[in-house]
Amino acid sequence: MPIFKDIIMTTAKNQTYQPTTTLDISAMPNNLIFEDQGIATPLAINENNQPIIVMLTLKAGSKANNAHATSDGRVRFLTVVKGTLYYADGNEVDPAKEIAYPAGSTLLIASGTNHWVASHDGDVTFILTAVENENLAPYVTAQQNAAQNNS
Repeated sequence: MPIFKDIIMTTAKNQTYQPTTTLDISAMPNNLIFEDQGIATPLAINENNQPIIVMLTLKAGSKANNAHATSDGRVRFLTVVKGTLYYADGNEVDPAKEIAYPAGSTLLIASGTNHWVASHDGDVTFILTAVENENLAPYVTAQQNAAQNNS
């Protein structure tokens, strides 16, 4: 795979070696979210001081009262780290539309897509990574386009 090979080779040639760091997420500043049902911890920010990687944890039984969407033009990768996330697209919260995504699942959420999340079975932790649409790998864009054509 040419893209991956280029990343590995570039990193190996230009790497300044430093030890791997285990992050203590609990010691980092965080924000209450989801009407105090969870916390968001920014892990990386862009040049405008906007979060681009955020770890979120929702308490067991958390559920959205309203659908929401981003409007900044960036797509979000949502990766479930722990637990089961219930997620659905739509303008109105409807638990019957929710799909269960276990740990290891990765979703791609386009800017402007109304959606909601819930954590019915237990605590759930997930990571959101925001990127510019033009920076998606070609095979990610292909899957995104295929999904749009099938909807």
